[in-house]
Amino acid sequence: MTSHRVEQVAEDDIGQRIRSARIAQGLSLRRVASAIGVSASLLSLVENGRTKPSIGTLTALVGHFGISFDDVMGESADAGAGAGGATEDSGPRFGSDHPFLVTLEPGATLLAGGAGQPDATEYAYVVSGELTLCVDPVVHILRAGDSLTLEGGRPAEYRNDGRVAVEVVRFLTGGA
Repeated sequence: MTSHRVEQVAEDDIGQRIRSARIAQGLSLRRVASAIGVSASLLSLVENGRTKPSIGTLTALVGHFGISFDDVMGESADAGAGAGGATEDSGPRFGSDHPFLVTLEPGATLLAGGAGQPDATEYAYVVSGELTLCVDPVVHILRAGDSLTLEGGRPAEYRNDGRVAVEVVRFLTGGA
């Protein structure tokens, strides 16, 4: 389950927003591509709406430009998440226009933020460790560098069944 792609928003809209952010900051396509570790041709394809960025690439672009995921996705995010045995870094609450770095300690369980919200889409990127994702009845194991998209508020649970902490960048769009 690696490198799932962003499906909810038209790729040409995402690409246009990425290009606008790059141009607004006076940056060349090659410079941005080099800074985030992708080829200039891939970034060009994304900007021209010919391919969709992976969550990892999207996260790198947002971080590089210093903008929010909502700026790129063109959506307003507003929903909450519960956390049992997990910690979220300081800053805006999950579901605002910023991604969250969540640390799941060994044995921790965390419900997906959009569960039960039909218009919600949650995106996550595993930064370190091994994450167990349970989307009944299927169980997926995600490792550092893997990403996922949960659409339509599907009930899901993140678990850390390992012996070391897992770090996950999460963000949620849509929902009530």
